[in-house]
Amino acid sequence: MKATKWIAATLAMVTGMTSILASFPVYAESDEPTLNNDGYYEISTAEELEWFAEEVNSGNNAINGILTADIVYNDDLLDDDLNLNSGD
Repeated sequence: MKATKWIAATLAMVTGMTSILASFPVYAESDEPTLNNDGYYEISTAEELEWFAEEVNSGNNAINGILTADIVYNDDLLDDDLNLNSGD
């Protein structure tokens, strides 16, 4: 039961992240993540997360993914005071 709740929470998070990532520019290459034996895409890089987001945003919302690593998508998003970086 715990595993089911964990998987559901993880998938909800990944699905929510796809909406956020849709607003970021897409890089020239996005790598398709590995599909494991349980039918989940194992997402461990920003490129794989982009691929997953593109798939879901294009209408393929029947796929499932699981994060297998900490992904730093934008390491300079916040300044030293933890405010949004103005880009200056």
